[in-house]
Amino acid sequence: MLLIGIDEAGYGPVLGPLCHGYAAFRIPDSFGESGCDLWRALRPAVCRVNGSGIAIDDSKMIYSGSSGMAALERGVRSFMECANAIHPNAALSLNALIPKEDHDDLRRDFWFECNALTEKSAPVNCAKLRNVLANTGIDVLAFGARAQSVRMLNATLSSGVNKAEASWRTIARELKRLTSLGRSNESVFAAIDRQGGRKFYAPLLSETFESALVHVECETETESIYRFDLTDRFIRVGFYVEGDSKHFSIALTSMAAKLAREKYMLRFNVYFQKHQPGLKKTAGYYNDAQRFLNETAALRRRLNIDDESLIRAK
Repeated sequence: MLLIGIDEAGYGPVLGPLCHGYAAFRIPDSFGESGCDLWRALRPAVCRVNGSGIAIDDSKMIYSGSSGMAALERGVRSFMECANAIHPNAALSLNALIPKEDHDDLRRDFWFECNALTEKSAPVNCAKLRNVLANTGIDVLAFGARAQSVRMLNATLSSGVNKAEASWRTIARELKRLTSLGRSNESVFAAIDRQGGRKFYAPLLSETFESALVHVECETETESIYRFDLTDRFIRVGFYVEGDSKHFSIALTSMAAKLAREKYMLRFNVYFQKHQPGLKKTAGYYNDAQRFLNETAALRRRLNIDDESLIRAK
């Protein structure tokens, strides 16, 4: 069975990219049609926050601005190494987290290459995790993040697409790509954090999978679950409110998305503080973003930084 997770980070801010994490696992069919509780299956190698092991949980529980990115990096790096997406001796930079096409877009930002060497991450001993994965028959097929720049997001919004649709386009693209990793006659279950206030996804799934006949299992206040058949595989997709606290695959991808965004904002803040010493860093959310924009107005004019590449339209 193919188990997929997708989540986003940075939907609400004014500054910085909209990021999505993704993951795909192959797990034994004996775990059931909705996968299994990977927190339990992968013990003692992994745990929830404050447990004993590699902490995998809602990124808001794992990360805080005061404690830094170490816990996020440990969890993300462990699974990236097990997916062979990063070499054990390589730095876990933003460049390693995102694909080349996203990197090529983001590097157009003035600050993208600024002091990237600050993105250091401590080595992680993945031996226990690798052993548990092998013993349970679980393979990490894909794991990483996508990052949509402010420039690209604004261009999409200016075409008449709203922010929810702009986010869905990335989710749909990754969902379709990851489901293609399935073998012939292999069942697929995808767990996705519910996007904003949207409850109904059947038309979107039908469009994404080229007019597949999508059956609604449930559409409640807390979850929306669908099933449909492709030529050679059976697919179920669930969208969950606070899914990162309920599904391991969503929690892990929330961490990847958050780490990608924070590594971008690290470069962002280093760049502006280099040109304006004493400037307080920003996470990019509305109130503090207004403070940051007011304090950097003169600097941005001097550096010819246009608003379209810096400030989200919505």
